[in-house]
Amino acid sequence: RHTGPTRKRSRAGIFRVPGRYKGVGGYESLVSFSPLVHKTKPPHTLVLGTVPSINSFDRGQYYATCNNAFWHIVGDALGHRRKEPDGGWRNKNGSSIRIPDFIQSNLLYPNGPYMDYASQVEEMLNAGFAIWDVLGTCDRIGATDSKIKATTARPNNIREFCTKYPSIRKICFASGASTATYFRKFNKEWLANTDAFTFASNNLTQSVFSKYIKNQRIYQSSSLESATPMKRRQKSLKVEGKEDSKESTQSPIHLVVMYSVSPAYTRPWKNTPEAPEASKYMYTDKRAFWFVEAFGLDVPNTRRHFEG
Repeated sequence: RHTGPTRKRSRAGIFRVPGRYKGVGGYESLVSFSPLVHKTKPPHTLVLGTVPSINSFDRGQYYATCNNAFWHIVGDALGHRRKEPDGGWRNKNGSSIRIPDFIQSNLLYPNGPYMDYASQVEEMLNAGFAIWDVLGTCDRIGATDSKIKATTARPNNIREFCTKYPSIRKICFASGASTATYFRKFNKEWLANTDAFTFASNNLTQSVFSKYIKNQRIYQSSSLESATPMKRRQKSLKVEGKEDSKESTQSPIHLVVMYSVSPAYTRPWKNTPEAPEASKYMYTDKRAFWFVEAFGLDVPNTRRHFEG
């Protein structure tokens, strides 16, 4: 039900299939996957990562690592549990691993129904989500965004994708600030359009896009001051996201920098003398944020480190 893999042009001009290729100086040259999007159902939300991990490339699956929270959160949101793949869970070196207890013990559907990757993708697309990455190609050592050689990064055309699917009203940056920062780097002209986006109020979003949020507020303020009362009312409704669709050809896309689903994003949950068990609630905190911001669901009644 989703688009199949397509070959992409590398920096050398050669078309290559998605995957990992031997680079220089210990780096691997990466070519990201094609987007996942339903063939007939218009998507309302685009979930963007940065570029697939080693595990994801090896399995040909988005967010394949078992301690990545993404598909566990999807299962909790859509009413199923992620099924263990044939051969069991493996790390990037091929060694057997298990789902961490802080995820396992907090799953909402511990007894299933179980869904494999293909079924989970189908459920996600049926629910109106599309999945892709900000970067089309880059060089990286290891598996984390911090190890990407920034000068080699080349973007996927997210703007063109959103033009092709104008039903998209929200973009969720699944790997947090690093993903959103690359999006910001390669979409400056688009972001400079003060009518193109609205921004979530959480600290991560406000920090990454602070320049554009400030410019938008200045523009909206000056525009309202010079407008007639009727135009002022229309502009106010537009800013608040309440404008009648008949009055606008394209509503703005809402940007949200999410709590990263990556297992590497642990900083807010470091155990301290004041919060000796903070790490236990990393999954429930991430899930709570995703339930609200991505799925529009009520937060499950489970213990969390961050209650906001």
